[in-house]
Amino acid sequence: MRSTILTLVLAAAAAGPALAEYPEKTIEIIVGYSAGGGTDVMARTVGQFLEKELGTSVVIRNEPGAGGQIGFTNTATAKPDGYTLGTFNLPAALALTYDRKAAYDAESFSYLANFVEDPNTFVVAADSPYQTLDDLLADARENPGAVTVGLSALGGNDHFAAILMQKAAGGEFTLVPFKGAANARTALMGGHVAAGTMALSQTASFGEELRVLAVLADERSDFAPDVPTGTAHRRPAPASPRVPEPAGP
Repeated sequence: MRSTILTLVLAAAAAGPALAEYPEKTIEIIVGYSAGGGTDVMARTVGQFLEKELGTSVVIRNEPGAGGQIGFTNTATAKPDGYTLGTFNLPAALALTYDRKAAYDAESFSYLANFVEDPNTFVVAADSPYQTLDDLLADARENPGAVTVGLSALGGNDHFAAILMQKAAGGEFTLVPFKGAANARTALMGGHVAAGTMALSQTASFGEELRVLAVLADERSDFAPDVPTGTAHRRPAPASPRVPEPAGP
C-alpha cells in the first residue's frame, strides 16, 4: 500500500453558495478520527489558514469511530452549503465501502485540495527489545500471535499495512484496534502493545518515546532519512497508505 492521501472535501452539490455572501458564519471541518492524530493535526493547521483567508472562524469537529466512516458519512450527508468540510483519507475512506454498507461513495463529495502524502511506519516503544523490523518479524514468525500491533482503527490504512506486512513476512500479529492513532500511540508508549503502525507524522514529536523501525514506502523519507524502508528488508513488504485530504458534501 502507498502512503495515505489527505484531502479536503465538501458534500457534492449542483451549485455552491454565492461568493459575494460567503462566508457568513462559522465553518466546520469534520475529522473522522480522534484529536491528536495526523488527520486532526492537518485539519487544525489548514483551519488556521482558512480563518486568515476567509475572515471567519473554523471549528474542528472530531467524530471518531468505525475506521473514520462516521466522519466520512456525516460529511457526505451534510448540507452542501460550503459550511461543512471534511477530511477524506485514501485509501481507507473508499476501502471501507467494499466490505460494509456505506452512505457515501466517491461521487458523494466535491474534492477541494490534496494536502499530504504521509507514509505509514512500523514503530515500537523506545525501550522495546525489537531493534529492527527484522527482529519484530522474526518473532511474529516464530511465535504466531505473540506480537501485538496497535492500530488506529479496523479497516483503515494501519490495518491494511499490518495485514500486508504479516503476509509478506510469513508471520502472524495480534491486531489491536483503538479509536484513533493518538490512542494507539499512547498504548504503545505505555507498553500495552508491542508495536504499532501509524503515519510518520504521528511519530515525529515522540523521538524519545518511540523507535521507528521502518517507513512503509519505496524510498526513505526526507523527514527521517536514517529510517530504512520496509522494502529494504529483502521482503516484498508493503508500501504505506496515503494521507487524508479535506473534502466536503
